[in-house]
Amino acid sequence: NMDPNMKTTDVLSRERTINIHNKAKRAQNIFAEPLDMSEDFVIPNFPKSDAAVQFIDDSLADNFIFASLTKEERYLLIDAMKADSVPAGTIIIQQ
Repeated sequence: NMDPNMKTTDVLSRERTINIHNKAKRAQNIFAEPLDMSEDFVIPNFPKSDAAVQFIDDSLADNFIFASLTKEERYLLIDAMKADSVPAGTIIIQQ
């Protein structure tokens, strides 16, 4: 039979290797269009239906990234969101 300590060491070694690879992947940058944050910056506003606003607001409500926003800040963010269409099968986010 295999020594249980040997198995534990092997598992821990593999987990460390996986974690190293995950950190390397997370280090890759995510790119977006740059925002001009000068004094003249005007928050974009893209019109949406009430149903679309409610859908987005409901989606943001449970997301920890947006949990600290006030209702007013959340609605400014929602107003600034722009719908974008892409062909079916297009990779939007890849890990």
